[in-house]
Amino acid sequence: MDVKINKDWFEALSSSAPVPGGGGASALAGAGGAALCMMVANLTVGKKKYAEQEELMKEFLVRLEKLRDESLTLIEEDAKGFEPLAAAYSLPSSTDEEKAEKEKIMASALVKACEVPIAIMEKGAEILDIAVELADCIIRVLDYMGKEGFNVDALLREAPKAVMCDVPVRVYAASLGDRIARWHLLLSLAYACWCNSAGTHAAALRMALCICEIVEWAEEAGVDMEMVLDTKHEYNKTRPYRHGGKAL
Repeated sequence: MDVKINKDWFEALSSSAPVPGGGGASALAGAGGAALCMMVANLTVGKKKYAEQEELMKEFLVRLEKLRDESLTLIEEDAKGFEPLAAAYSLPSSTDEEKAEKEKIMASALVKACEVPIAIMEKGAEILDIAVELADCIIRVLDYMGKEGFNVDALLREAPKAVMCDVPVRVYAASLGDRIARWHLLLSLAYACWCNSAGTHAAALRMALCICEIVEWAEEAGVDMEMVLDTKHEYNKTRPYRHGGKAL
């Protein structure tokens, strides 16, 4: 990583400069989270109390080191990925032709700018998964467990469900293209949650958020979504096949 994380970096983050921004700060937070998990794991290695978990802790350390280093690399990658979008905002838009060209370039740049943040979110989700597993191993060994009425199972069950830090900040009054890009990202996150141990509940939260925002947009735009859905269902009845080549 060529970026130096020091006071100057935070001064730049605090400024009106386009980069570093939220993506880089999120990657830094992810790297810090991975490092803190490593600290906890390292504090157990060689301890008699945690002898049964030692091999698992060593496995966690290998995975966390990789995720920490990848997250640090993504700080710089996020800045590079956002530069074309930042430049697109400065394009002229005096005429209809210029506006159309600017919107086209911005749509492409927006998709590109989302690639690294998605990678940052995926790394963060992996770090979170390990953190939950790590907490499970540690808490169950502690002497005070049970004495304080600490419901470990409930805590570990709820942790992945409560985390929504990967959901991008909503931009109100955004263009339809920007909203569609956000909805695509939300559904991609839902799929990522479904594929890993965050589970179906975390995926459902993101899908529900996407549906709510689509319905809200429809109301703002005067679109009768119920009528559109009914029309689509009627059309589906006339199709000779369904998605995936399934016969009707």
